[in-house]
Amino acid sequence: MDVATNGEDGVRSHRADDARSVVEDLQRTRDAFVAATHQLSEAQYQFKPSPDGWSIGQIVEHVALAELRILNLITTKLPQAPAPSAGKRRGPARFARLDTAIPGRDEKGIAAPEMLMPKGTWASPEVSLAAFVEARNQAIAAAEAAGPEVLEHVLPHRFLGEFDFEEWVYFMALHSARHTAQVVEVKSAPGYPAA
Repeated sequence: MDVATNGEDGVRSHRADDARSVVEDLQRTRDAFVAATHQLSEAQYQFKPSPDGWSIGQIVEHVALAELRILNLITTKLPQAPAPSAGKRRGPARFARLDTAIPGRDEKGIAAPEMLMPKGTWASPEVSLAAFVEARNQAIAAAEAAGPEVLEHVLPHRFLGEFDFEEWVYFMALHSARHTAQVVEVKSAPGYPAA
């Protein structure tokens, strides 16, 4: 899965289909998310660009919750999941579908389910970020160890249909990249604290 960036979120446009690039997607988007969200002041973590917008601290918590949930899916549930349906897309078309289905920051996003809504799960945004990094590192290790059999089991995404292992981890990368762009938006909002 050789990925070209589109400048918006660091992940998009698959041209090939191999597990090595799935790992690279996970590493690149992990590093970008961490770079955008670490070593911020409490005021910067808590700043909300609008009354209904999320703070960077809330974004970090949400992404960490999502990573842990998907990690659980791919490591415990997916190996026992059913085989793909006859109409399941194979090869690079799987990723092209996700590239177009996951909304960019200029589009209305998919509302997070209640279980992934930020509500103070961890003691601080720094602890949330550490939970994200740990979950992502475990996902990277799982992707590095994965064999071709991981494509023979699918679990449904609540809106996007059947996902095999590689689709789930690519979704992880797209999801964190989308929220990295959201963090950049918060940082550029009027009133964002300098420190």
